[in-house]
Amino acid sequence: MSQGFSSLIEVRDALRLRIGDPDRFKFIAIRVMLRTGVDIEAPSDRHREHGRTIRRVVAALVAMGFELEESST
Repeated sequence: MSQGFSSLIEVRDALRLRIGDPDRFKFIAIRVMLRTGVDIEAPSDRHREHGRTIRRVVAALVAMGFELEESST
């Protein structure tokens, strides 16, 4: 698992790429919101680049079975 995400936008995009299906992505995003209180579909400015929040979201995704890798862009 990569811990190098610098924003929730990167996490969201990596998850979308991994999931593929937009409806399934929405379902996962809702689960993340319920676990963390963070909306990864449209993260607030306050959460967007907050390191602790990013780590919390990534940890929740890992706990749900979604290990993500950073894109190389």
